[in-house]
Amino acid sequence: MKKIAIIGGGATGIALAADMTLSGHEVSIFEELEYGENLEELKRVGCIRKRGCCEQTDVPLPEITFAIEKALQDADLVFVASVANRHPKLCQQMASYLKAGQTVCFFNGNCGSIFLKRLLGEKDILVGETMGAYTSVRYRGNAEVYYCMPVAIQPKTVAAFPAKDSRRFVEKMKECYSCICYPDVPWKNVLETALNAPNVAVHLIASVVNLAAVERSGDFRLYRDGLSPSVERLVCEVEKERDAVFERFGFCGRSNQEMIHACLSYEDSPKPELSGFYHTTTGPDTVEHRYYTEDAYAGNCLLLSMADVINVEMPLMTAAMEIISAVHGRDYRREGITLEKLGLLGLTPKEINIHLLEG
Repeated sequence: MKKIAIIGGGATGIALAADMTLSGHEVSIFEELEYGENLEELKRVGCIRKRGCCEQTDVPLPEITFAIEKALQDADLVFVASVANRHPKLCQQMASYLKAGQTVCFFNGNCGSIFLKRLLGEKDILVGETMGAYTSVRYRGNAEVYYCMPVAIQPKTVAAFPAKDSRRFVEKMKECYSCICYPDVPWKNVLETALNAPNVAVHLIASVVNLAAVERSGDFRLYRDGLSPSVERLVCEVEKERDAVFERFGFCGRSNQEMIHACLSYEDSPKPELSGFYHTTTGPDTVEHRYYTEDAYAGNCLLLSMADVINVEMPLMTAAMEIISAVHGRDYRREGITLEKLGLLGLTPKEINIHLLEG
């Protein structure tokens, strides 16, 4: 049994808390008060209700706290399950209370591990992140967390920062969470891992071209309603832009085309393994949904900053970024995660890879 702290009270954090509790671990879940509505609801109901593509069960409540120091105290593993826009602030909050020997994993990390590691000084704390989210899950209120698809049984791809610690990171995680790292998978470091998450190539471009449908529909679901042959081609072209940048950095690109095509052709050729995901993965339901706000801020902004450094043009991703910036009245290219904010500006691709390996 491990003592586990989960940072973030959204759907992912709640689902993860439920699953870790069912696995016999001692779990605490933290959220900031301003985002604490879900956790207050769990306390009122007295359990977590797992529904959807999972074991249908009511899970006893883990410890719920709004004091981050309490959640982190003596935790063996810390899972950060919040949108990337909140990572810098949460890293600042965590850094003072984390102690040597602890391990921190960012779900769908977006290089949150780099932000945190810079704040830890010489503390011997393993920090890493996963490629993509825990699973497709939605919080439906009344303490119900709905699994749109089962949690994958195959090991999750992860990387540590620095990458020389990746194998040790996997060893620390394995009692609670099955994962795998380079060289058993092609993705060498946290930057390559973060930018291969499906949301980078799919969410922003596909959601931007569906803006009107999102605003007019009462129940828009991107993977059910927002895909068409033209959108599929756009995603393919964005992946080509991504891979042109990756080539200069020595990265390996991961295609989402099989998944997109399977969703696009689902009605004519349904795949049982996609049933829940296709039908029940909701969103974006407003133009402020994280498919816009998080993915513009994180992966897309970071990838564009890499393209700038090596003088590679990304016209489609740039257009999507400019459109959503205009819609929101924000400058995501300035606000978001960039090589500069990761402390990597001015380095060549080779020097960046050395830094990601050695720290």
